[in-house]
Amino acid sequence: MVSPRGVVFAPSLFLTVSVEAGSDGSDEIHLHGGGQGFWVAQLMHELGVDTTVVAPIGGEAGTVLRAIVKDADLELRAVPMNGTTGAHLNDRRGGELADLAVMHGTMLDRHDVDELYGAMVVQALDADVCVLAGPGSTPVLGPEVYERLTTDLRANEKLVVTDLSGDALHCALGGGVTVLKTSADDLRDDGMLDADTLDEALWAAHRLATTGAEVAVVTRAEEGAIAVRGDEAWIVRAPPLEPVEHRGSGDSLTAGIAASLATGRPLEEALRVGAAAGALNVTRRGFGSGSRQEIERLTEQVAIEPVAVG
Repeated sequence: MVSPRGVVFAPSLFLTVSVEAGSDGSDEIHLHGGGQGFWVAQLMHELGVDTTVVAPIGGEAGTVLRAIVKDADLELRAVPMNGTTGAHLNDRRGGELADLAVMHGTMLDRHDVDELYGAMVVQALDADVCVLAGPGSTPVLGPEVYERLTTDLRANEKLVVTDLSGDALHCALGGGVTVLKTSADDLRDDGMLDADTLDEALWAAHRLATTGAEVAVVTRAEEGAIAVRGDEAWIVRAPPLEPVEHRGSGDSLTAGIAASLATGRPLEEALRVGAAAGALNVTRRGFGSGSRQEIERLTEQVAIEPVAVG
C-alpha cells in the first residue's frame, strides 16, 4: 500500500543545541532539529505520511541540520542559501528551557527565494497535502511569498494547510487555503480579536473562513480549539493533561490535521486527531513528538461539539 505524501514549506529551520542534566548529575549535550516546519513534519511522519521538508540550508549549523533531518526519516529538499541557517543554544538543567544564545537565520535574498519557491512548487505537485510553516520570529523572507504559493497550489487543486500569523496569514488568505490554523493570542496581537471569549473567537474564525480559508481553526490554550467551515462550527476539547512543556502543542495540532487530511479522513476526525496530538505534546519535552499509537488512542477521548456562530 502506498503511503500518503506530504510536503512542508519550512523557510526557518534552525539547529538546537541543548544542555541537560544527566541522571548522574553530569551535563549532557543534545542536538535537535528546530523550527515550526521541522516539528510539524516530524509528527506527520510519525502519523504515517511520507513527508518532505523544503528548506533553505546554509552555514555550519545547516551542515549539521541536514543530517538531523534525514535521521528523523524525513526527506529533505535542501535549497543552498548564501547565508546561514539559524541556531539556538538552550539550557534545560534547571528544568525550564532557557535560551543562552540565539543566532537567527539569514534573510533570504531574491535568488534564494526564487530557488526555494521553485523547489516547493515542484515537490507540492506530487503531494497529498502541503503545509506552509511561518517565516520565523525574525522573518527570513517576505510575507508576499505566501500569497504566491497559496495561489499556485490551490490552482493545482492541492490541499493547503497553514499555521501562520500576522502579515503571512493575511497574504496566505489572499491566495486561498484549505485549513488555516492560528491562535487566539496571535489574533489578538494582530488586532483581529478584542477579547478571548468564545463568541469573539468564533466570529474571528468565521471571518477567516469567509475571506480565503475553507476551514479556520483557532486554538485557545486550555479552552481547547474552535473550528469554522462555512456556517458550521465546532468546539474541540481534548482531556486536560498536566503540561511539562506548554509550547509546541499548536504545531502538533497542525500536523495531526494535515496528516489526517492526507489520508482522506473527514474534517471532524482530522480535528480530533489534531487535538489529541496537541494535548499529548504538552506532556513531553520534545516539540512535535508523540507516538502514533498513543495519539490514536487519545483521539477516542476528544470531545467535539457543534456550536452556533453568533
